[in-house]
Amino acid sequence: MKQHILILLGLAVLCLQSASADNWQIIASPNGSRQVNELHSVSALAENDVWAVGVSYNTERTLGSTLIEHWNGSRWSVVPSPNPSSFVNKLNAVAAVSPNDVWAVGTLPLPQTLPSQAYGSC
Repeated sequence: MKQHILILLGLAVLCLQSASADNWQIIASPNGSRQVNELHSVSALAENDVWAVGVSYNTERTLGSTLIEHWNGSRWSVVPSPNPSSFVNKLNAVAAVSPNDVWAVGTLPLPQTLPSQAYGSC
């Protein structure tokens, strides 16, 4: 199985690189709704079922929305996610247990935990 490694190029250009034994490929990914996008964690169940989470900030990093992306084997897509705060909502880690059971955890502006779970498939 290929390993998927996430990197951030520049302030707002997000690319994903897929590593195989022989070569590297740059695979474009969609950005969140704001200018600065970061992915903080990735969890793969299979080559066609990979989850990544992070945050989509405004340029000043004073506002942020949770960012969840899913790889279906051919492309990345942004998955809707909760944003309970009107300031910064950030996802720090993701764990895919099964195709229908994916967990993410993050933080809100106050030291609070933001657990999130996705049911079903994308």
